Amino acid sequence: MAKKSIGEKIAEIYGAKPVTKEHRFGPTPRIVDDDLKPGRVVSVVWPSIKPRSSPPPPKPTPNPAFQHMGSSFLEGLDEESLSDLMESMREESEALYGKSVHSVFYFTGLGGHLRVGLGEALADLGVSFTGLEFRGSFLELHRAQQLEMFSEKLRQFESQGGRKLIAVSAGGGLTLQYLLQHKHPDLDVLLLSPALGGLRAEWRRCNDQICKSLRLVTGTYDPVCSIELARDFVAQHEYVSFNLVAGAGHDLPHREVRSELESFLSDVVKETSV
Repeated sequence: MAKKSIGEKIAEIYGAKPVTKEHRFGPTPRIVDDDLKPGRVVSVVWPSIKPRSSPPPPKPTPNPAFQHMGSSFLEGLDEESLSDLMESMREESEALYGKSVHSVFYFTGLGGHLRVGLGEALADLGVSFTGLEFRGSFLELHRAQQLEMFSEKLRQFESQGGRKLIAVSAGGGLTLQYLLQHKHPDLDVLLLSPALGGLRAEWRRCNDQICKSLRLVTGTYDPVCSIELARDFVAQHEYVSFNLVAGAGHDLPHREVRSELESFLSDVVKETSV
């Protein structure tokens, strides 16, 4: 005759229906003493229970019907409402996670890497930064998709308290195109040798201030950011500060870039050194 489990014996004594194995939460214990009677204390040994490995929760699938709701909603806000919304998001984010761990958003030039070149200079200054690389899968996107991805990353950065944006070459051109369409009144922007070609019509249509501050730096022999285009943009937007580096081409001298970074990030560097 098969040996009865503790559950089967208790069920037999009290006339209850035993729980089948497939409905139990773990292995069946065994009774050291088989003489199980009502009211008697017995010792029970439980086999070791190995934790069950549960599969990771499935990733939520975005609903295509709501994919662009966020951007459409934000585009419908005026400057004051957008500023209030961003400040509210920043305060909520700080309450939950503390202040932003990233002081700077860095958008590279074509084929650039976040941790190379200017990224190394930022790290040398002790500045924590995040950003976007203008290469790889980003290059394969259509311009509208690039703008949308940049918008999402920049708004996330700002919602966590970030206020400094540095963009170079192709990244600078896309940044300017985006800001001419979507103003960010709390953002300080530094554009190094931005690709301005094809944007003249857009900046001539926009007479408003597009961000808190904007500095444009280019060389006198830069074929991508020509003097003519740079001066036309600055003339149209008087709040823009302009540095024309004599004798420089598209790749600005390291000492000039270092000087611009130290000036632009003086308050950030001061905070990190305290």
